[in-house]
Amino acid sequence: MNKNLLLAYLSLTFITVCSFNIKAQSAEKIASESNVDPKATLLTIDKDPVTVAEFENIYKKNSTVNVEGAEKKDIEEYLQLFINYKLKVREAERLGLDTVKSFIKEFSNYRRQLAKPYLSDNDVTDGLIKEAYDRMNQEVRASHSLIKVGMDASPEDTLKAYRKVLSIRKRLLRGEKFERVAVETSEDPSAKSNKGDLGYFTVFRMVYAFETAAYNTEVGKVSKPARTRFGYHLVKVIDKREAKGQIHVAHIMKKASVKMSPEERALAHKQIEDIYAKLLENGEFGKLASEQSDDKTSARKGGELPKFGTGRMVQEFEDAAFALKEDGDISKPVKTEYGWHIIKRISKKEIGTFDELKDGIKKRIAKDTRAMRSKDLFIDKIKKENNFKEHTSSKRELYRKIDDSALKGKWDVTVTDGMDKPIFEIGDVSYTQHDFAQYVNKNWLGYYISYL
Repeated sequence: MNKNLLLAYLSLTFITVCSFNIKAQSAEKIASESNVDPKATLLTIDKDPVTVAEFENIYKKNSTVNVEGAEKKDIEEYLQLFINYKLKVREAERLGLDTVKSFIKEFSNYRRQLAKPYLSDNDVTDGLIKEAYDRMNQEVRASHSLIKVGMDASPEDTLKAYRKVLSIRKRLLRGEKFERVAVETSEDPSAKSNKGDLGYFTVFRMVYAFETAAYNTEVGKVSKPARTRFGYHLVKVIDKREAKGQIHVAHIMKKASVKMSPEERALAHKQIEDIYAKLLENGEFGKLASEQSDDKTSARKGGELPKFGTGRMVQEFEDAAFALKEDGDISKPVKTEYGWHIIKRISKKEIGTFDELKDGIKKRIAKDTRAMRSKDLFIDKIKKENNFKEHTSSKRELYRKIDDSALKGKWDVTVTDGMDKPIFEIGDVSYTQHDFAQYVNKNWLGYYISYL
């Protein structure tokens, strides 16, 4: 793992833990939503009580169902998981297994999953859901030019890449053709053949920063540099249109690639025309697909393909499929880079309503890079509420003392003895360089293993 990433993650975790200790959850608020006394003891493990409030708060955070609307069996099942976890940790501690690598890894993964619902802002998440739905109803066609630079690149390399992409943008703003500039400058290998044109796409098809640049840029304009894990992108928006939804089709294919001889390609063309003529004479599409299509995978299903939306098929195939107006309509032979196709529309589904898609969008956001935005804003909110102040100079001074030996469990924390400058403050509590160094030394293994 990159040293800076490890330190950043440890810092974030340390800050978050400290913040929650200062600003705890309100049991009275939970009690107002339930008839059960939140202070009542739900269970006791080795003389340590677990209150109703503790369990109910965790259940609410991790379940998509409200406690009031949940079925009894759902709560009981979750309670059993909660008890099993508590018992497992307690037994591991009793046997001294809490230092074993396998246990630390499992515990770290559980802790990370459990923390996710807490490290998010509901208002931000709701805004991301609405944003994603609005974008789902629109498709963007864009080109890009990429200058590669990793997220863990040095400041010097990052600045070099940024200056390079700015110089490219100046050329575009002066009126140079995007296609030519992309071929000359883009470090995306595909730019040599597609001239930067990515075709049409919609929400969740690109990384979030790139997607945002595309949706927020006017047609015909070039975006400001957008940073992703791949590097800096310049995005030119070619077109925006209403989303087409999803379509389900079957096809009959005869291969005719550029690698084939002219005679073979001509034969494939004649064969697809013959098949089309049979279809016009009321030939059975599924039977002809099974017997004569060169796409053997779909031929076994009468030519049926999985449902798809914009950007999932080559452009010629996609355009011909979505041009079919009614279920059962059949296209004329369509040429693509793979050969000739006859396409039959089976069904088409428009974009659903917000209420229909909300839950599905929320799940996709949780797995998408945009989820980090909710987390980052929530952390910022915690910092503000708790009067968090960071001292950059003393932080950098400490970081220079932490080297890669920390990843091997061999870092000598005594090198920070006497380093008593405050690295950050939360309210009236100050945490010094040495405080954080001890935290890193104690916790590095669990966080490192959780990334393996």
